[in-house]
Amino acid sequence: MAERGYNQSRLLADCFASGSGIPVMGDAVARVRSTPSQVGLQARDRVANVKDAFSASSDRVRGKALLVVDDVSTTGSTLSECAVALRAAGASAVYGLALSQPAQKEDELFR
Repeated sequence: MAERGYNQSRLLADCFASGSGIPVMGDAVARVRSTPSQVGLQARDRVANVKDAFSASSDRVRGKALLVVDDVSTTGSTLSECAVALRAAGASAVYGLALSQPAQKEDELFR
């Protein structure tokens, strides 16, 4: 949001919601500490980068099954940390949906 001036994941969630009828809870989970961009980080560094970076309000999510939408999932660490925060706040279930994932290297594709 700060870099682009819009939240691309929120835009994706809004489009998904308009087609499915599932409401968007844009404030269900919030970033509680600033983190550097994940771009260029190795998998273990991505996990550490977003560890404990999110929080959720139990008043908003307790007992609900939620879908977290992300634009890109490289290691799944952001989706995972959001799910941890939501489950800690009492969400009954958390699912993740990402629009894309980075292309794999050719040698990884044909193993």
